[in-house]
Amino acid sequence: MDIFDRDKETDASAEERAESTGNSIEHELHEHFGSVKSATERQSILELTRELARLPLDQAAAALETSAAIAGVSLRASIEFLRAAPEAAQILEAAELRFWGDMGRRVAMGDVETAVSFFIAGVSELKDVPREARPLVFQVCSRQMTLSSTHATETLRWAPNLAKAINNSEIFASVFEIAAEISRRSARHSADFLNATPQVAAALKGLKDNPTVIREALSLASAFAMRAGGIASDAWAALPPAIDGIDAEGTIKLLQHLRRRNHARLAGSLRRLDRTLVDHRGTWQREFGGFRPQQSAVYSRDFRRGR
Repeated sequence: MDIFDRDKETDASAEERAESTGNSIEHELHEHFGSVKSATERQSILELTRELARLPLDQAAAALETSAAIAGVSLRASIEFLRAAPEAAQILEAAELRFWGDMGRRVAMGDVETAVSFFIAGVSELKDVPREARPLVFQVCSRQMTLSSTHATETLRWAPNLAKAINNSEIFASVFEIAAEISRRSARHSADFLNATPQVAAALKGLKDNPTVIREALSLASAFAMRAGGIASDAWAALPPAIDGIDAEGTIKLLQHLRRRNHARLAGSLRRLDRTLVDHRGTWQREFGGFRPQQSAVYSRDFRRGR
């Protein structure tokens, strides 16, 4: 067999796989949408699913099965999903495609028009989200969806901007791991945590992205998330003004002290820390250094009492 014969055999195999995939799609289509009685709607769905045959089988199956589930809530939303699925599949893996479709299905349960807009918006911006972190993003969205579809859809739309603001895939993944823990208890607080992250990232950049500072900040947020859930978002939001004017070494000492004292009341301490730093620049000179001595007695007393 020469090279041309091998090429012909390869082409034939590809055609057979494509035909097999197409037959599988048609079978699934009949199984899931056989109950649709309108000839116009059936034709519309059939035309849209032809594009799915060009996708890898796992993605095609995920899209078709998910569209059938959406059709159980809204046929119109299902059609919009089918229309958007081929382009979305260029970015999302099969499991992520299912998650995205299920988000739209759950949105449709509350409002069909919002679900239609959700699918029309697509997922093109998610290409800016680190691939290895996307499962975490969808995990957070899935948990938020149980309590608030608004927070879940906003998180999905906000993720690309957050990825750009952080500009580090490992830190981005760590932030969403913490958000996932918070979302076990509160969709709103997990959203607040993510919304506060750009300001925290900017504050840490002011310390030249010191890796130890970043590690301690994430460890503190994680400790709060594990022990006190939503309070982590309050502490996270209070962090930028709290460390304003403190050098990297002082910030590390402060974060380590807070983490050692891991307790729900420390969120209040961090908020008081914010106010004290604004009102009394230069406190805790002995503990953290770098400040002009000024009214440190009040600060030290309150902080040591865990207020």
